[in-house]
Amino acid sequence: MASLREELLNSPDFYVEEACKKSRSLSRMSQYEEIEENLSYTFDNAIIQFFGSITFGLGHCNSDLDIFIDLYGDDFFSDKNKKVDASRLQEVERSLDDDDWEIKVLLRYATVPLLKVKYLPLNLDCDIVVSNGLGVKNSQFINHLFNIQPEARKLFHFVRMWIKSYKFNLKSYTLTLLVIFFLQNKNLMPTGERVQRYVEEEYIDGWNVSFDEDKNWNITCYGTRKLRSYHIHLVDFFIFYKNFDYNYIMSTFKGTSVLREIYPFNSFKIDTPMCIAGPINRGYNSSYNIGKSRLKKFIKICSNAVVLLNEYDFY
Repeated sequence: MASLREELLNSPDFYVEEACKKSRSLSRMSQYEEIEENLSYTFDNAIIQFFGSITFGLGHCNSDLDIFIDLYGDDFFSDKNKKVDASRLQEVERSLDDDDWEIKVLLRYATVPLLKVKYLPLNLDCDIVVSNGLGVKNSQFINHLFNIQPEARKLFHFVRMWIKSYKFNLKSYTLTLLVIFFLQNKNLMPTGERVQRYVEEEYIDGWNVSFDEDKNWNITCYGTRKLRSYHIHLVDFFIFYKNFDYNYIMSTFKGTSVLREIYPFNSFKIDTPMCIAGPINRGYNSSYNIGKSRLKKFIKICSNAVVLLNEYDFY
């Protein structure tokens, strides 16, 4: 039986389109209405909002659904308080109906405290947070980037499946940022700074979350080029990260590499082999869990991809 890698080389468009179809199916929010109804019934005054890769069209069969429960309806723009958040998550844990929810673990000491659960009627893993709406706004921001450059979703899915073929575990959000940063360096994706320019600022936990959500905006409005075909940039993607100098921080806000020594945010973990920051929360290193051996393997995967894709003439 052919390996996933061989299948991608022989029929890339088929597998990428199937992955895109699955993502589009998962992103239809109507199928999660019963979760919203369940939580709204349990928490009378709460506002329920979904976010994460499923909501911005990059979900896959193993994706979980991220849920922000604004327990009292006024925490969307509040600052994070880990002690208060952990206490509120305990309240959520105690209140969930055992017939509908399986409690997995409460991560009270995570960067953002969260409760990992499974919604049993849909057999769906979920991560619940109660801090604020930063994750929601970040997901909306990323969704905007991929909506104005939809071909980028195909690039994401090919790369995700290619990396998966090596049994290499890379967080979906980290890969999302890697795709964004690569495209920014090709002038095929606007920087976070460019998207937020001329928009009235609005802050959550110290981060500006504003951007123009006007659906009439397109990629050329930001002075960037349209991505015509993901095929053209596959080899370039792997060359880019094969040769990248990982002594630098990848900033998707600036769209450039930044010296670790001058990066201005103290909360950012700079003592990791790979460093990449999101366009809104620039104080969080999404790749903090990639150690030296894993980075070395990632670079090797990129090197192998360059050889194999060139052999199959992916231009």
